Amino acid sequence: MAGSGMGKTHVLNTLAERWSAEGRPAVKLSCRGGREAFRAAEEAPLNAAFFIDDFEYAAPEMISLLSSRFSESGVSVSAVQSGHLSNRLETSVAEVMQEKPALLDNWDNWAHVRLEPMTDSEIERLVHERSAHMVDSVTMGMILQLAQGRPGWAADITTLAEHGLLIDDARPMIDTRNIRDLHLTSLRESSVSIGPLTEEVAAATIVLSELDPLDQTQAGDLTRSHAVQEMLSRGMIDLDEHTHLLSVPPFLAAAVRAQATPEALDHARQHAAEHLLLQEAMGMPLSSADSLFCARYAAPERFAGMPGLSDALRELLRRTAEELVAFGHEGSARALLMRAASMGMQLEGAFGARAMTIIGGPKHGLAKLPPTTDENDSEARPERLASLFLRTLLEGESGLGAVRRALSGADESAEDATALRLFRLWNATGSIADDLAFIRQVAQDDSAPDLQLIAAALFKFELLWNGHQPAPADYARFLTLLERAGFTDSLISRDLIDTAVVSYAITLLLSEDYRSRAGELRALVENLSSADQHRRWLTHLLATATALTSGHAERSLLEWSGFGQRIPRFLPRRLRERISAVTRMLEQAVSYAGSSPKERRWTAATERNSGRDARWNPSHLFSYLLGQTERLPQLETAPDEHKHLRILTFMYEHTTASAQQNPAALQRVAQKLAEADLNGPALTALRETREILLKRRASGAVTRCDQQIAELRLKMLRNVPWLCDDDLPQTTATSLTPREIEAARLAAQGMSNLEIARHLDCSIRTVESHLSQARAKLGLASRQDLRLHPGLAS
Repeated sequence: MAGSGMGKTHVLNTLAERWSAEGRPAVKLSCRGGREAFRAAEEAPLNAAFFIDDFEYAAPEMISLLSSRFSESGVSVSAVQSGHLSNRLETSVAEVMQEKPALLDNWDNWAHVRLEPMTDSEIERLVHERSAHMVDSVTMGMILQLAQGRPGWAADITTLAEHGLLIDDARPMIDTRNIRDLHLTSLRESSVSIGPLTEEVAAATIVLSELDPLDQTQAGDLTRSHAVQEMLSRGMIDLDEHTHLLSVPPFLAAAVRAQATPEALDHARQHAAEHLLLQEAMGMPLSSADSLFCARYAAPERFAGMPGLSDALRELLRRTAEELVAFGHEGSARALLMRAASMGMQLEGAFGARAMTIIGGPKHGLAKLPPTTDENDSEARPERLASLFLRTLLEGESGLGAVRRALSGADESAEDATALRLFRLWNATGSIADDLAFIRQVAQDDSAPDLQLIAAALFKFELLWNGHQPAPADYARFLTLLERAGFTDSLISRDLIDTAVVSYAITLLLSEDYRSRAGELRALVENLSSADQHRRWLTHLLATATALTSGHAERSLLEWSGFGQRIPRFLPRRLRERISAVTRMLEQAVSYAGSSPKERRWTAATERNSGRDARWNPSHLFSYLLGQTERLPQLETAPDEHKHLRILTFMYEHTTASAQQNPAALQRVAQKLAEADLNGPALTALRETREILLKRRASGAVTRCDQQIAELRLKMLRNVPWLCDDDLPQTTATSLTPREIEAARLAAQGMSNLEIARHLDCSIRTVESHLSQARAKLGLASRQDLRLHPGLAS
């Protein structure tokens, strides 16, 4: 027995094929065939095994026939989909039992096996294998969440993703408006399995799929108790055995969407939103998903004259709109802001400035910023700094030049001057090398932990961008500063927090510490306001790191572009410019990889010459990680391993060994890279090693190198779900010359070098050269290997 989309048909067909492969007759049937299936079963040989799909449709006569064959030691494997149609099967079995009571004994002897869901890793590999396009990490996360381990669902959801019909909301949903023309087998089967519903139950199903899991009482309150009971009886509800909370899979909600009228769905959503608002008014905050649902569907006019609920809805709209504004979701934010405006909410302060920026641009946002608060008011300090930071950011975006004085007093205090200078540097696009001493001084000033945090983030970011490795203690210090800074109110200080956290995450990407600190970074993001939104960009960033270290340019660009699209909206100009610069570097890498050999040689020569005097450029890092080492200039001096990024030392050792054609040094670099999980560059180093050994006709060393390459490739394929063998660079296939082939074949047949020389009418030295070259090119260590080679033995 299996639920919808569990792949029962595939399993059944596999069993039938294996049965037939052993020389035993097998008959495949589908009970949806009705009388035709029954006739096929009647005419089947007595010794044939039945493999029956859609057994929930089995008529009484089919069950009776199978019972007779089973009593005569017949073999039958049947696949049943759970749901309301399985009740139909039970009815048919009960009807046959009245005529054949012995069927009860036979029925009890049947072995019942339930297909379990696939793991996320299995589903992920399945989707990557079957998808016609690359699937990014966030989309894959939505597919995994929606598929719930069911391969059939995953296949349909992947098709929906390819057509842009997945909704990346607080909870992933399916856009059902344009799915009729798509071939969605599991969705159609789910609809048939569920059967007809009343429009009220169908609407309740959709509503529960849009909310976080609830207990049965809450679900009944938000929809209707009888609707919940009907969903339970149809197998449409998932019940968590640990929390006892229930939910409806959005995939099943999509399957019944056509049965819910717009009027019934609007009514159900409003009813659920009103109950959620009551919870909010009682001081029990809603989750992000439920807040967004309530903000969208609670009708403000229904709460006129109800101050408690009206105030709760107004605050909910503000909180939800603030999150959407912070991440630049203009369309959704505008709709909620209009609803809030109808309830009398004003766009004021930093929130108003952010909202007006995404609606009308930075100049409109600046107009909404209030004057800066009194510097002596310690309670208003976070708001004061946040306002100054947002002002410098918007001034930079609008191109108005220097920050206009916006202080309430006549003179600018020393602290304000320090903050403004620091914030201007965050929005500068040119070199700030002359200001690093100032930035470092602020970063070490313990008397102002909030400015200390922002300065430390900028200083560390600049160090990494220029190839310097911060001390390990710097990362722990960053987390301490974030806690000490006192930025607890996300509505006030979120721009400062977002800047610090995003820049910190990028520095981890540029360093080799991202793997060891990825868990730490995830924990940090989970504690932020709007954690759902932050989790998305972090997912893309970590996926970028995996793609880079695997040497995959196109996927690196895909994930980095997703990162750039999902980061918070209000980040300083310098940070955004650097993110855009990386995008351009990756675009160039993809273009280079797709160009012809002649174009690559010209581009590589041009870049090497232009970068001959440059000590370090971030583009060098990406070229190296992506296996485009021919684009790198040869650095004249070795990096200082105590000051510079460790990967720069690897890159220097690699390019130096390659220039010197030193295979032993290249292999040592490859080992260091593999130990650091920089597998893409390690593979590049091993391939270059092999080419050198091949030229030297060191056939035994080539064989050992091939083994190392094969082991590394296997490691990469095992650890990276989206990676396939074709994604990895192939070992250069060097063809044998006709004389090498002829000499190798004669040696494989057992001839001595002297006999081969007479046969080919050449010297023994020439034969030795031909055989040595053939063994090296084929990766064979000895003459005996030539005899065993399948292409030569004949």
